[in-house]
Amino acid sequence: GDRAIQSLVGVSPVLPRESGNYGNGLTIALTYDLLRDHPTWTPDMRARIGLTLRRMIKETLLLLDGDSPSMWHGRFQLGCSAWLVAAALDVESWENDKAMFAQVQRHFIESLRAIQITGGWPEGYNYWINSRAFTFVLAATAHINAVDAPELNEELRAALETVGLWTIHGTEPVGRFTLFGDTGPRADLKDETQRIIDIIGVVTGKDVFRDYSRYLTGLHGREAYYAPYRWGVPLFRGLPDRDFAPSEALDSLRLLQGRLPTSAVFGREGLGHVFSRSDWGLDATHLSFQAGHTFANHGHYQNGHFTLSKGKTALALTSGTYGDYFDSHRLDYYIRTVAANSLLVVRP
Repeated sequence: GDRAIQSLVGVSPVLPRESGNYGNGLTIALTYDLLRDHPTWTPDMRARIGLTLRRMIKETLLLLDGDSPSMWHGRFQLGCSAWLVAAALDVESWENDKAMFAQVQRHFIESLRAIQITGGWPEGYNYWINSRAFTFVLAATAHINAVDAPELNEELRAALETVGLWTIHGTEPVGRFTLFGDTGPRADLKDETQRIIDIIGVVTGKDVFRDYSRYLTGLHGREAYYAPYRWGVPLFRGLPDRDFAPSEALDSLRLLQGRLPTSAVFGREGLGHVFSRSDWGLDATHLSFQAGHTFANHGHYQNGHFTLSKGKTALALTSGTYGDYFDSHRLDYYIRTVAANSLLVVRP
């Protein structure tokens, strides 16, 4: 613990930008929160960390109060990160800087409102699970634990439950999330998904998330958690055991039969993501349908697009592959309706 504190106090802050690199404020804040009660802290060391965190908040607010970050590729992330950094500061800072914290909270609530509109992530599952999900679920948890605001915290719990159910309903029997938008490798539900589901399960208290986590262990074993994250399994799962025992792992989602509906709509007035399946078994027929708006630069022109699978066999799928953002395959084919199963209206 003492070595960790010395390392933390000596870390150099990386300031956030409007996209791509959002700085290391979240890492510093989470580490400080985990080490806060260690006995070797001195008042001077705490003051140094406080100054670093305050600087990260002010730099992030400069971006959030301007127009440079777009909601789905920066603003959402910055709002969640700023709130997490604020939540890690000592209570004395909250008393002295109420206006600044109210400003941070306002931006975080804007992130909440955005995800309430869509019910899922409009850029595709890979961008959600690799870049956005962990920050959001931690920020929501921090708000629920730190702020006496019952109605708002219930909204946050509901949002966590919604994105968790979006993940479950979007899971095809083959063991991957339905492909849409700019899709990368983590649609296979490996490495990143389980810790998000575990946190959502702890915060919402819903057993379906624990059982879905068991299913992810059945798919990938210990690789369901990216190795450098495994230190957090007892923390994120809220259980004393490090991993699920092999006997607890699931080979399908059949345990959800009768506990979850077989059809669901996410973002009815926004993203319009529809999932339907015949049942929760391995041989189920799974349908996805997109019936909403385009929100983000990693979204595609896929309104009306559907995918269909039977068990592990794809019958109608999203075609194209994601590589270079500006390459001709993406711009001239992959993002366009011609790559989707949808109506194409051709005008002269």
